[in-house]
Amino acid sequence: MTYTHDRIKEMLPDYVNGLVSEKAGKDIETHLKECSGCAGEVSFISELIKVEVPDPGELYWKTLPQKMRAISTQRDEKRFSFSSLLRPAPVFATTLLIAIVIISSVYIINTKSNGIDFLFEDPLAFQAIDINGISEEDLSAAIGETIKENTTEIFYTEDFSPHSYFMEFASLNSWELEGIYEVLKGEQQTGG
Repeated sequence: MTYTHDRIKEMLPDYVNGLVSEKAGKDIETHLKECSGCAGEVSFISELIKVEVPDPGELYWKTLPQKMRAISTQRDEKRFSFSSLLRPAPVFATTLLIAIVIISSVYIINTKSNGIDFLFEDPLAFQAIDINGISEEDLSAAIGETIKENTTEIFYTEDFSPHSYFMEFASLNSWELEGIYEVLKGEQQTGG
């Protein structure tokens, strides 16, 4: 069985330690004669094995678990956790954001009136006063208050309706306006 270059490179540490079979050992030796990179790797591994590593001492082995715990704790602190969401600053910021959204939506809903901008005042609308059940004194007092409020026109109607007839006329097209004009012109000529 012949091995690929990558597979032989993986087997080099075992080859140096004498842990490969005879057949694999012969294949590796054949490969080492042809591949200078792998031959250099074998010599490097052999040199590393010869180097003795000094014992770090008793203090190193006693403090190693504490150092490992410290490294593990630092890594855990860098990770996101749901407990960080329960700290006061994020909770306050989230609550403030929700309050702003609720208050602004209530304001927007309350300021809209039938699709008309709340800053726009309809010049063609009129104020209707319901005079059903009002005495003459109350009527004169109501008229006086309305005039004091700088209302330019006062209309009296028996059926209170917040409907503007001027808006209806303003929304008519030219053919409809011509038709109304002809009818009114005919009424004026006949005296009706």
